[in-house]
Amino acid sequence: MRQGTLTEDDCTMLTYQKMRFSDVCTDYGIHYQNDMCAMHNWRQLRNECLISTPPRRFYVCHATYHVSRNNDDCIEALKSLPPQAYDYAPDILCVAESCQVRLLQNMNTAAGLVTSQSGTVVKVIYNNADTNRLLGGEHVVPYGIVVSFPAFQGFVSSGKDGNSRIFPFTAQRTWVPVFRKRFSVKVSFLPTWVRKKQLEKECFRIQFPLDLANYITAHRAQGQTMAECLVSVDLGLENHDMRMPPEIASILYVACTRVTKLENLFVSAIHPNVWKKIGQNEADKYICNVDERLQEASTAFAFVHGKYEEMVEELQWTADYKQNAEEWQSLQRQEQPPKSVRIHGRCTPPSTSYNDFHVVLGDIQFPIYSTPVLSERHIGIDQGIKNFAIAVVELIL
Repeated sequence: MRQGTLTEDDCTMLTYQKMRFSDVCTDYGIHYQNDMCAMHNWRQLRNECLISTPPRRFYVCHATYHVSRNNDDCIEALKSLPPQAYDYAPDILCVAESCQVRLLQNMNTAAGLVTSQSGTVVKVIYNNADTNRLLGGEHVVPYGIVVSFPAFQGFVSSGKDGNSRIFPFTAQRTWVPVFRKRFSVKVSFLPTWVRKKQLEKECFRIQFPLDLANYITAHRAQGQTMAECLVSVDLGLENHDMRMPPEIASILYVACTRVTKLENLFVSAIHPNVWKKIGQNEADKYICNVDERLQEASTAFAFVHGKYEEMVEELQWTADYKQNAEEWQSLQRQEQPPKSVRIHGRCTPPSTSYNDFHVVLGDIQFPIYSTPVLSERHIGIDQGIKNFAIAVVELIL
């Protein structure tokens, strides 16, 4: 693919699993466009919620908007803008307990909560004032989402004993409460008529900094290894009229090398005319030329510094392809598709208890209820730059 020497047999091998087992539900998927990722994420999550025993609740988190006046038409315009206009924060976020999500931006770098960090939704928390609406089936905006981030290292706190780490949930040290935040709109996406009605800084979307993580773009998949998982790749290459990006060879390469086994790769059909063009455009030829020049320059540099033999040995290294033929033959003998990790156990919601939701933030301790409580409600929420407070009243019935 990198050298532009792909054959028809290569295409057959790459798309073999998808052609044989077209109905397989994969664990992860890679696409070119964000819209396709969102559609497949929603569809997969909804199906998982329906087949779960008992069925899981499918939570719909609508974004809210701010406008300087009562301009309903401005709100509708802000709703219609794509996630790219708000640093990829969606207008509608759909989640369910145990689904995989990722952070859209750095939340706390010192704690390990950085962009694209993946986690599992543990619980969706609601304001108790919305209990009746929630039990009535309405899609009320959640107050917070508790996510388990394996990479979470605790929030840094500067105390008398020096820097220490705070873990909000003492019983579960990977759990992090995530709240909604403000996403300003990019001016280039904002219609002119909206800018005439109100200031640009007053146009923003309030949403959780999260998105579903099972289906992502090839650009976001860079550097990830999806071992022992079924991965689908659909870049829309089955249409010979598709206008391919100049870097399609690199995109396809990244998408197809996230798995460690060919049997776990499900690549959608690629039109023969499109296949012939991969790795053949001017950009691909330029990359090959640059590679050759870099090798020549590095060899000359190594010779001057007495490292010529080591450099030659490095350039002569090739991957071990001895098992390729055996793997291909094994794939052809396969009668049943490989098992999906998600269907066979990963979609089971995590078990929780009351003790899991006991929160400790420094000297402040309080419980978070994991189920709606009809006997109490929040009557005030005040969030400042350094202080956060919730006023609660207990109703005894």
